[in-house]
Amino acid sequence: GTSWSKTNIIARVGFHQAAGGIRDSIPLPSAEMDASGKVYAVWQDCHFEPTCNASDLILSTSTDGKSWSKLTRIPLDPRGSGVDHFFPGLAVDRSTSGSSAHLAVTFYFYPNANCTAATCQLDVGTSTSADGGATWILNGMPGGIIVANADSTQPQPKFGTVNALLGGADHAAVDPNNGDVYYVYGSRDAGTGNDRLAIRRIFDNGGGGVTVGPENFVTGQVEAAIPSVAVASNGIVGVFYYTFDGFSSGFPIFSAHLAQSSDQGVTFSDQMLETFLSSAADNGDPRQRVLGDYVQMKAVGTCFYGAFTGNGVPFGRPFSNHDPIFFRACPASTRPTPTPRSRPTPAPRPTPPR
Repeated sequence: GTSWSKTNIIARVGFHQAAGGIRDSIPLPSAEMDASGKVYAVWQDCHFEPTCNASDLILSTSTDGKSWSKLTRIPLDPRGSGVDHFFPGLAVDRSTSGSSAHLAVTFYFYPNANCTAATCQLDVGTSTSADGGATWILNGMPGGIIVANADSTQPQPKFGTVNALLGGADHAAVDPNNGDVYYVYGSRDAGTGNDRLAIRRIFDNGGGGVTVGPENFVTGQVEAAIPSVAVASNGIVGVFYYTFDGFSSGFPIFSAHLAQSSDQGVTFSDQMLETFLSSAADNGDPRQRVLGDYVQMKAVGTCFYGAFTGNGVPFGRPFSNHDPIFFRACPASTRPTPTPRSRPTPAPRPTPPR
C-alpha cells in the first residue's frame, strides 16, 4: 500500500436505476483474488438487457490489473425476465485458481423490476461457479438460491444522517479451510426497529448442493451498516462494520468495530477500533456520504487487515478530518494495531464567514 499504479478502466457501465427508491445509483464492483493472483471483479450492469430495463451481474477478470477479459453476464435469470440484480458481493476460494477456481456471488434482487416503494420485494440470493466463472449453478438451479429475505430501511434515512448507503450493504467471504461461504447483510429487527447486521453460513450438504444455515446476528441492538467479512486460516470469522452512536454538539458519532467468531458465525465478540465524530453534519443532500461504502477487510494467515474512513484526530491530526485508517488484528492478539490514543475528537472547526 505504499505506492499504487495508475487507474485502469475495466469497462463502461450500463446503468439502470432500480425501483422503489433504493439507492443503487453508483454500481460499485466487488473484487477478489484466487491462489494464482488472478483478480475477479463483479458489478451490476444493464447493457445485456433489452432497453436496459433491469440489471444483470457482470464478471471480468485480469491477471495483471491492466488488461481485463471480455465482459461475461452471470446467467442468474433469462434475459428479459424483468428480474433486477444489484449490490453484488464476490467471494473466491483462495486455495483454488484458474479454470478450477471456486467462486460465489451474493446479491440483492427484485423478482419484478417494475415495482414501487410499496410493492418491491427485496430478496437476497447466491450462486456459485466451480470453473472460474465459466458456468454458474447451485442446488441444481442456474439462477442460484435465495439466501435471505430481510427487512431494511436502507433507502431512507441516511446512516447517521450523513452517509447515504449507495452500496456496500452486504459482503461475502470463503473459509479457506472447507469452502464454506459466509454472507453478511443488513437485517432490520422487527421488534426494535434497529438496522442490525446478520450473517449466514452456506455449506456443502454432501449431495452436490449446499445448505443455507440459520440467520445469526453479528451485532447487538445497534444501528449498524457497511460490513466486510473475512475468514482467517484458523477458521476465525471476522466482520468489520460501523455503528451510529448518536450525536455530540450536532455532529454524528460513529464507531468502527471488528467482530470475531470462533464458532462458525453463531456468536461474536466485539472489538472497538475507533469511536469518532463525523467532521460534517447533515448537509441536506440525500446522496451525502462522509464514510463512503467501499470499506474492505481481508484475511492473510491468522490476521485481518483492513482500511476504513475514520477521524484522524485520535492518531495525531490536530484538527477534525476524515482520513483513511488502516488496521491489523490477529485473533491471538487482544487489540488491533495501531491503537488510537484515547483522547476525544474535537468538534469540527466552523467555516469562517465570507
